[in-house]
Amino acid sequence: MVALARFLPTFIQASETLNFSQTAREMGITPAAVSKNIKALETELGLRLFHRTTHALSLTNDGQHFYQQVEPLVNQLNAILVNTHNLQQVATGTLKVSMPYEFGRLHLLPLLKGFKTQYPQINLDLRFEDKLVNLVDDSIDIAIGNIDQQDSGIIARQLCPLDLVVVASPLFIKENGTPTHPAQLKNATCINYRNPNTERHIAWPFIDENGDNFSIKCAANISVTNIEICAQLALQGLGFTMISRSLVLNYLATGELISLLEQYQSETPAIMLYYASKAQQPAKVRVFIDYILANFTLSSIP
Repeated sequence: MVALARFLPTFIQASETLNFSQTAREMGITPAAVSKNIKALETELGLRLFHRTTHALSLTNDGQHFYQQVEPLVNQLNAILVNTHNLQQVATGTLKVSMPYEFGRLHLLPLLKGFKTQYPQINLDLRFEDKLVNLVDDSIDIAIGNIDQQDSGIIARQLCPLDLVVVASPLFIKENGTPTHPAQLKNATCINYRNPNTERHIAWPFIDENGDNFSIKCAANISVTNIEICAQLALQGLGFTMISRSLVLNYLATGELISLLEQYQSETPAIMLYYASKAQQPAKVRVFIDYILANFTLSSIP
């Protein structure tokens, strides 16, 4: 049956032209290839499809009956293939995007109006979730932040540096002093982020005077599983916290929070945009990635 499917286009074309040479020209193959394809199809079916003479070509009764049955099916299949190809080229359909809540609220929401204006046929399914996601298992098209998989089929594009900083409110610093070395944070009043996936506190990374990385496990006077709450608690003067600079830019600019120990700030992993590698990437995925990378900026805070 493999040969049947492979040679049907040749049979349909020859049935309509009743001329192997014309069929060959229209299909971009040789007359010998047309004859070979028809012969292979007849062998597969066990039927004679054409009457052949030196001057004429005509369908047999079996050939005419077969043509009437398969011609609508082949046309329908061609239409399906064309529509499927067009869907790949036109930015349409539902796009599922996962992102950390606070990062998405501050930096991606301001971009979505422009994206929807440019691509109104794309339906956005936005998942604001502070957890690891698996693109395949969770049926996610694009993930921003962290993913729970590492394989060659995943492409990662950098959005911005994570840029972790220690911050506190001016009042808290006035009452508790300014630390001059990260080691002083071990016994200080700290607001710690606890990873909701592992239930573990995140150690605070630093770099020493020699350029070597080290980390500090601070006393968890307050422990939370939402990074935005860390910032809000720090604003209320409840302790030091380490947080991505991108999440507190406004507060740093207004002086509501103060950045500390900048000279010990370490290089941290970037915030990445992840998507599956596909030879035929849907247009909805391509245009979203291109739009976000072209328009993303840490200054896009409402």
